[in-house]
Amino acid sequence: MKFIKFIKIMLKRCIVSIVSFLIILPTSLIFHTTSFESTIKIAKKISIFFLKILKKRFDLVNIFFISRKINRMLGIKSCFKICLSQKIIFSIFGYDVKIVSGVKKNEDHALDGHAWISYNSKPILEDNEIIEQYLESFTI
Repeated sequence: MKFIKFIKIMLKRCIVSIVSFLIILPTSLIFHTTSFESTIKIAKKISIFFLKILKKRFDLVNIFFISRKINRMLGIKSCFKICLSQKIIFSIFGYDVKIVSGVKKNEDHALDGHAWISYNSKPILEDNEIIEQYLESFTI
């Protein structure tokens, strides 16, 4: 019985990893080949398409951490690019997440921006991710 449960968990993680990989690469390509505005519109349309046809599957937190891990493996460091791909990945698994973008002033008074994922108005963050200093500027 434990073995079957273990196999199911591993299969789910495998599926999330494969889906993440298959979405991150084209999303990155779209980001580099279209304008910022077009990239956002395309990501929204793809996300809406999947949300209409698919139901919630798998654990939200596992999807988050697995897709983040795949982004890191592919060398993607931009928080906004990561969030764009995650928006689509989450929609494939039935979750309507938002990308929240914020700005803050650094100690040297330069502006710094950051993007993060939010679900049901609650941020989903990595352990070292601190967003309290950021003023929310827009949501996708």
